[in-house]
Amino acid sequence: MSKLSKHLSVFAGITAVSLLSTPVFSAITIDISVATNSNTPEAAVANALNVTGGVCDTLTNGSALTADQEFLLGFCNNLDAAGAIGSGPAYTAVSARSFTSINSYTANSFTSFDIGDIAKRLASLRRSASITTKKTAALFNNDAPSNSLASIDSAGQLTGGGASADEAGGLNDNRLSGFITGTFDDATQDETFTLAGYDSSVNYLFAGMDYRFSNDFFAGVAFKTLSGEISLDQNTGAIDISDNSLSIYASYYTSENVYFQSALTYGQSAYDISRKIDFTLNTVDYNETATSNPEGNGLSFSLSNGYEHYFVGTGVSTTTDISLAYANNDIDAFTEKAAQGFNLNVNDQSIESLTSKVGIQVSKAVSTSFGVLLPEFSAAWKHEFKTDGEEVVAAFAIDPNNAFSFTTDERVSDFFLVSVATSVVLPHGVMAFIQYESLLGIDNYDKNTLNIGARIEF
Repeated sequence: MSKLSKHLSVFAGITAVSLLSTPVFSAITIDISVATNSNTPEAAVANALNVTGGVCDTLTNGSALTADQEFLLGFCNNLDAAGAIGSGPAYTAVSARSFTSINSYTANSFTSFDIGDIAKRLASLRRSASITTKKTAALFNNDAPSNSLASIDSAGQLTGGGASADEAGGLNDNRLSGFITGTFDDATQDETFTLAGYDSSVNYLFAGMDYRFSNDFFAGVAFKTLSGEISLDQNTGAIDISDNSLSIYASYYTSENVYFQSALTYGQSAYDISRKIDFTLNTVDYNETATSNPEGNGLSFSLSNGYEHYFVGTGVSTTTDISLAYANNDIDAFTEKAAQGFNLNVNDQSIESLTSKVGIQVSKAVSTSFGVLLPEFSAAWKHEFKTDGEEVVAAFAIDPNNAFSFTTDERVSDFFLVSVATSVVLPHGVMAFIQYESLLGIDNYDKNTLNIGARIEF
């Protein structure tokens, strides 16, 4: 019987007793996953180490071993001596579980990926355009619009999408505009059979300019820079993330209320990974930190169609939209260093997403002495068509021929985004907004986002 078979046999017995006597799931997660689920990081690395002809056999039968090989051979001997009871944490520590945080972070970023930021920008343009022209009066009252709003509008200080090319203050008077948005994004992933648990905190700056070519069509370019950190649970490591991307986008109105918009984004990412390997096995303490610096790149495209409706005399407007978006993120293969025999080679990965979205925004225009306030609520249902988990393939750097692999959890196919926001439209083509968004419906994952931005027409 191989070492792996002996370990799994003991684990099976331990698991049966644990399930009957221990109600706390988290306390026995690792033992259960190794014993009963072969598709886990722990089972994958245990198999690579212990099967006949695996890493441990290769080292045992080898000669003239390097220092790193001697180190890993000592670990193999301690695994055998400790048996199943003490080896569960060791398998977790040396496995590729930590790297699943990159997969999870990337896949979940598709829930409101870069194109979503551009969509917010376009929505803000439409919103401000919709309420700051002659039809503003109709939003409030056909016969008696607000005095403060009327005084601002009549002076031509506000601009808007309903104005004709000949009207003072109309769109063709202010063809060029720019915007800037700051975003603060926090998320939590709970540990599962195949995914590492983590907290992520990401901040990014998004800025761009667009030009209105006609009353019905405008296009622009935007740049986004992102930085953040993924902190793994139980102090098992951290991943610093940076990303820069460039987008081009356009919006076209086929009528006063119906529009189409699209955007294309390309970005490059860099990851600075520290994987802590800290455990005790057969009275021997192991404390190593593996480091690596993989890079990646991504491409996304989105096409959407929306309809705006104004409830005359109420100040209320709605926007309903449907969209389809594709995104792909590639992460290059990499090799760890600085952890002796525990260093891993990790294969390249490609993470895809194809989502549809059906959403609605409801806003209320409120006239004030300084401009127009626009409180808003929005909700969207999104469907992910590519729900397969990602395959993670790795091998110990000192024995690349004995690779091991597992597939991460399938992604949730249906989830929701809800947000509340407030915008203010000021004289001279200036607008500012703040928005809070929450992601709902993904098991073991929570995400909240705060957006603060401004735009100005030139």
